[in-house]
Amino acid sequence: MQRRRVGHLLRSVDHYTLFAVLGIVVYILVVNLLAESYAIGINDRARAKVSAAEAKRATAVVPHGALWPHRWPAAPIAEVHLIREAMKYVTESLNNVIPFTKRLPEAQLALWDLQLLTGVGADSTPSSDEMRAAAKAALSTANIAASSEAFAAVREALESVAVVWSIKGKTAEADEVRRVLKDMSATPVSAATEATSSWSAFTRKVWSRVTASGASSTPDGITAAYDTLRQASQSYWHPGEQAAAVPPLHDSHLLPLRAGTYDAVVPFARLLLQLWVLGGQREADRPLVETYDTAVMSIVQDLLYTRAVTAGAQAMNLTFVGSRAEASVPVATPRMCALAGVLGQGIRYGAHRYAGRPSYARYSENDVLQAAEALATSCFQLYADPAGQKLRSAVYVTNSGPVPGYTRAGNGRGSPSLRSSYCDIPSVLLESFYELYQTTHDAMYGLWAVLVMREDTSDHCGLRKGDVTSATPWRRHIQELRSLWLLFHRMECLVYRRSRGSRGMCALPATTILSPITGHLVPVPITSTTP
Repeated sequence: MQRRRVGHLLRSVDHYTLFAVLGIVVYILVVNLLAESYAIGINDRARAKVSAAEAKRATAVVPHGALWPHRWPAAPIAEVHLIREAMKYVTESLNNVIPFTKRLPEAQLALWDLQLLTGVGADSTPSSDEMRAAAKAALSTANIAASSEAFAAVREALESVAVVWSIKGKTAEADEVRRVLKDMSATPVSAATEATSSWSAFTRKVWSRVTASGASSTPDGITAAYDTLRQASQSYWHPGEQAAAVPPLHDSHLLPLRAGTYDAVVPFARLLLQLWVLGGQREADRPLVETYDTAVMSIVQDLLYTRAVTAGAQAMNLTFVGSRAEASVPVATPRMCALAGVLGQGIRYGAHRYAGRPSYARYSENDVLQAAEALATSCFQLYADPAGQKLRSAVYVTNSGPVPGYTRAGNGRGSPSLRSSYCDIPSVLLESFYELYQTTHDAMYGLWAVLVMREDTSDHCGLRKGDVTSATPWRRHIQELRSLWLLFHRMECLVYRRSRGSRGMCALPATTILSPITGHLVPVPITSTTP
């Protein structure tokens, strides 16, 4: 009996000891966890304070050392700051522009879609009667030779207004604008033939014919445009000229490409791509994308050159388009800068990955993207002055370094034609930056766009006192503002993940393209390759 009591007592002691040990272990673990959590909390709060201070400092200012392409930013670009600065610039510029455009019907028409997009000047939203009056006034001021182009500009401006109303869900307003378009007396677009003065003029006429009266909505309209392109391009060459071309263009689809220059390539390639997109990328339109693909292959393989130049302490590798590197001097012409955007747009729409792509197309999308980015960077470098950190009009580049190119018309040594040429560069650059940002989502293009437009760094062609009687500088400036706003609205949608604005507005790049003539919004069908 006593042994049983002793055994029972020992077992009780063992249980108590075990419970005590377990209790001590649990107590130690709990204390350690609480201490560790408290320490982590202190550390997190300290890091949060540092991060908040760094973020505040980063969004407050962009260091000047990160503003130029030869110095890639050491820290991430403050996209929030760029968005705020760009949108503020657009708003202030529109407030300054609106009063002057009331006397210029062409500029007023070009401005209305941007007003609706930004909400600036909402109290001056045009009525249908005002649209009719402005359209009539704009057409009445055009001379006979330019009547077809004036009609195309008016039509695209009104169609862009209808597109914006539709995106905003204002169906009644959009229908009213379309009724205004329908009531306009149709101005016949002159037939595009091989006798056209330039390839650019020819492509403008083809675009106008296709987009007028909804011709692009039918396969026959696109097919007819392609047939016109082929017939006209073949007539640009004589059989003996193809073999003498530099580089040789045997069996090339780029028949308008004379002597290896790129003068015909860019408008030709852009027209092919945009007609294919405008038609919904149908199988029936496959010759368009195949010809565009061949055009890009010729550009990438035969027409791109790189030259290293030294500008003071800065060494730059400039990529340009030309027939022969030893005979060409790169210059920041609008057309070369426009090619960067065209190549980026082709990548975004899948123009190099269509079904049945021929095996001889040995270059990849990455090759095209590298070419587009190199062209965009070179155009900006040609336009920028690294030493003075101020943008300039344009420069030639030789083996000895950059040489001043076009001069400003206001200094007595230039001419309006020269001003018109280099003044187009900012507009084309901004449009190319917009296209490349959509393709790459690289904030560097937004940074460059701000630099091109910002008054304290830019020497671009702003408006002058003598421009109050001509609509051309105003339309060019409005086109610059439109491209700038579209770029940063896209950036805002990506940064804020559509928490601002409507879903339709953030889907704007997927449902529209920019007209190659006026820069207005043109609706396109949504396909699987559209972003």
